[in-house]
Parts: sequence; C-alpha cells; structure tokens
Amino acid sequence: MKNKLFITILAIAILIADNAGDDRFKFNQSTIQAFYFIIDAKIYNEPLEEGVDWIVAYHNNQCIGARKWNGPYTDVPVMGDDGSDYSMGYINAGEMPVFKIYDSSKNTFYEAKPSEQIPYPKGMVGMIEINSLDVQFDISEITKNTKADIQEIKKTTNTNYQIFNSYKYKKPKRLSYLRMLPNDLKEYSKIIINKNYLKEFAQLSIITGALIYYDVELIQKTRELNNKLNLNISYTDQMKVLAEPFGQPIRVPSDLGSAFYFIGDGWTHFGLSMSFYLKGRINNDNRALQTSSQILQGMASAGFVTQVLKHITGRTSPFKGVKGTWENPGQSTRLWNDGSTDIEDRWEFFPNQIEYHKHVSSYDAFPSGHLAVFMSTFTVISENYPEYPIIKPIGYTLMTLLGLQMMNNGVHWASDYPLSIAMGYYLGKIAVDNGRKPMNKSSLLNYEIVPYANNNSLGLNFRYYFN
Repeated sequence: MKNKLFITILAIAILIADNAGDDRFKFNQSTIQAFYFIIDAKIYNEPLEEGVDWIVAYHNNQCIGARKWNGPYTDVPVMGDDGSDYSMGYINAGEMPVFKIYDSSKNTFYEAKPSEQIPYPKGMVGMIEINSLDVQFDISEITKNTKADIQEIKKTTNTNYQIFNSYKYKKPKRLSYLRMLPNDLKEYSKIIINKNYLKEFAQLSIITGALIYYDVELIQKTRELNNKLNLNISYTDQMKVLAEPFGQPIRVPSDLGSAFYFIGDGWTHFGLSMSFYLKGRINNDNRALQTSSQILQGMASAGFVTQVLKHITGRTSPFKGVKGTWENPGQSTRLWNDGSTDIEDRWEFFPNQIEYHKHVSSYDAFPSGHLAVFMSTFTVISENYPEYPIIKPIGYTLMTLLGLQMMNNGVHWASDYPLSIAMGYYLGKIAVDNGRKPMNKSSLLNYEIVPYANNNSLGLNFRYYFN
C-alpha cells in the first residue's frame, strides 16, 4: 500500500511539472490511474521527436492523460473515474482509452492505433505495456482534396522505400557492399564474443573435432561413393579458363565434377548478384537491388574472414598431403586401407607468408571460402524471398554437392565445413539486416500511392500488396 501511495504521489509531481503551460494537455488528477508504457510510436512510419511531440489519452473526447515522448517506454498516465466531480466522465475499468499523437512540427493531432487493445485495469494504480502506437496513412483524407500537392503526397507516403513481406527496402547506396564491410566485421565480432552464443560455439567445436578425427575415412567414403554410383567424376580439378579480365581468370566447368565445384566459385555468386541487379533496375524493385548488394557484401565479408583464418591456421589440403598422386594414391594409403597413414593432415599455425603465397594449397584448407560464400549468398536470397520455399531445399542440395566434390578432388577436409557454414550464415544475416528494416506489427500496410497528372485530370493511384 505504501509503495502504491508513493508511486501515485511521485507521478502527480511529475505530471504537474510536465504538463504545465499547455491547456491542450491538461487533465485532473484522479486517485485511480494507470500507466501505459509505450515502447515505440510513429507517424506514417516516422519516429516521434523526443521531448517535443506528445502522446495524449482521451475518453469521451476529454483529455485524461498526456506525456511528452521521451523515447522507448514512455509512460503515459491515464486517469480513471474515482467518483469525484473532477474525474466525472473519465475512463472506467474495462473501457478502452483513445490515444492521439501530437506532431508539434505541424501543430496537428493524429489518432493513433495501439498494437494491443488492453482495457483499462481495475485498482488504484495499473501498469500496461503497449508495443507500439502508430498513425497510419488514411487515403480518404487525401482523396477529399482534389487539389492536393503532389510533392507533399510523395513525402507523406514515404515513396523512397518499398514494402515486401513486412520489411522496408530502400535502394542501396553506390558501393554500399564495400562501405558496409567494416560494420559487418564489427557486428560479427560482437557475435563471437557474445556469451549467448557460447553453446553454439561449443557444439561447433565438438563437431569440428569429431570430423577431424574421421577426416581421412570420410574422404575415402566420398570417393567410394563416386565409384559406386559410376559417376566418373574426376579426382582432380577439371575447370577450364575461359578468359582473364584484369588478370582474374574466369573458369568454367568441363565435366560433372567441375560443375559441382563451380557452385562455390566467386564468378557464380557475382553472376547471381548481377541477375538480381538487372531485375531491380528493370522492374524498379528495391528488394532485388538490395539482394544484389547484399550478395556482394556477403562475398566481401566472408572472403575476408576466411582468408584471415587460412593465413592463421595453415592447414594443408588433402591432395597436397597424400604420398603419391591424388588421382591414384595406391593400395597402401589410408584412402583405401586404414592400416596406413599415407595422408598427412598438417597444420602450420602462422605460416611463413612468403611460403604461403608460393604454395597456397599447402596452407589454405581451413576454413572453406567456397562454402562460406555459398552459405552467405544462400542466406541472403532465402531471407529476402521467403515466399519461395523451394529456395532452401535447392540451396542445401547444391551445398551438399559442393562439399562432396571438394572432398572428392582433395581441396578440403570435411572438418573445414562447419565453421565455414556458420560464418556464411551469420555474415549473410548481418548483410540482410543492414539492408532492410522491419515494419511495426501495427503498420504492416503494403501499399503504394502514386500521383498522376495529365491534361484533363489530377489524381492518385492506390495499390495494395497482399503478403
């Protein structure tokens, strides 16, 4: 009881100071009151200005509480009818208050829609949490004015972004995939040191350790599967160089095995990015443009992180560790006989960098850059286009084929993969989150309003997009 009395006295003191000087926000204090804690508030998807805009509660067209917006968890007091003359007509338990937002820059009150409809509680002091208050666009108000200013309509309806699947997509800035690289690395470092991910990292370490133990046997089984299925896939790289623009070779597959390997090639992902870019430019599609940029962003960040780790771990590729030739290692090797140790799994941490660049494949197995980039690209596309469920089974199938072929041709060990997949996923998610913004739960109207004018008329085209 003492605590409730203290809260009431403190609230009254704050309210008197906060509401002084403006009759529009004045209301009588009541012994019955509730505090509505507003986490987020927007006018046409634009945030309120802290310390300037107001949230006001009404009942029967009379003000029963008000508070200046001061950021998340702004506490709006709502006074109830305690039977006294000064609270006559105020809200009663079980009734719904009406909230309005006052935009000080336009000197205008807007009716706001709460994300949750929570009735006024019983008791002297209540506390209620509302996720969001939103002023939503009302097409009827604009269409009433046949002489509406077209530029003002464009500004009001936020035509600088498009809405897909409850997310806002703006056009990416030029070279944003490079500009965002430092931020991506910063965000990824936060994940690495975040104690909430310790369980995932522990699981990742255990899986990697187990695969290291069975690495040679797993390569053996991969090659045996190739023979059993009679796929006639070569055990060596059969990619052919098509061209070398700017000194960078464009390699293309020449058989089934190299086609599987080509899935993870950088040119494959660059081509996907360009496809989305063209789609975005032709159709004025911000989502496609963002997907294009995010793919490149993921390639840059995943490529950077994997290269750093390769230069640290210095793990030899299987085909460089085999004694004999990789194409036909012979019966004495562990590839075919567990009684021998003719394949060396060598780790040379912090190798000599001159030697590294002279003999790259002797040091760059861990982790797999191909798989990290593939997972990043796959994550970007699947996150941006969830309405196409076929993306995930196709992606997982292609990733499996890529992983098996890199083991078959001796480029990677199976234990090179778990960390690569995890890195690609998180870096892809970071790229996606940086390229789109979620809509509020209460403002998921997927609409577009396009003004038009010709010699005979002036008007608006209203389009609604169903999720």
